[in-house]
Amino acid sequence: MNSINKEKFFQQIESTWRRWSRFLFLSPKDMVLLEELWEEKIPLDVIIKSVEEGFTSVFRRRRKRMITLSSLKKRIYRENERAIERKAETGVRWEKSIKVEGEIGKLLKEGLAVLEAGNSERALEIEDKITEKLWTEASEEEREEELLWAMERVRTLKLPDEAKREIALKGAKRRLREKKKIPFIF
Repeated sequence: MNSINKEKFFQQIESTWRRWSRFLFLSPKDMVLLEELWEEKIPLDVIIKSVEEGFTSVFRRRRKRMITLSSLKKRIYRENERAIERKAETGVRWEKSIKVEGEIGKLLKEGLAVLEAGNSERALEIEDKITEKLWTEASEEEREEELLWAMERVRTLKLPDEAKREIALKGAKRRLREKKKIPFIF
């Protein structure tokens, strides 16, 4: 939180929200929650991760429930508690437990160091770089398999096709990373 101002904090959360939600704007209730999260110094990466996981978990269960940022409040606070616990428990142990070799292993270690230094924005960039690298290095068959799996999950959503493709691609990349057992920084 220390390397980001309030306006940018709000903008990044709204940008993430627009990528996942069919609504273009956050409700007044959601804006009050954002203000509360800012005041309580909840890290941006925790909020973004909670929003993304909130939407992907709904897609996995194929529910047609409307999601608001306020409906994710418990998830956000729970994820923040977990992040605090992980940081307290792991630290150097997490870095030593990385069994990933090569450039991805280096990126994971760099991401952890950046996150511990309090630069969650840069850590998110590194996280995305790792996922993109895994995706580009995957075989055509692996990418196709994951995309088919993800498209099946978003097929019934009442969203524009472009939004469904974007959500499916993000889900496919995340699933590929999970299958390859590459840990997430946060």
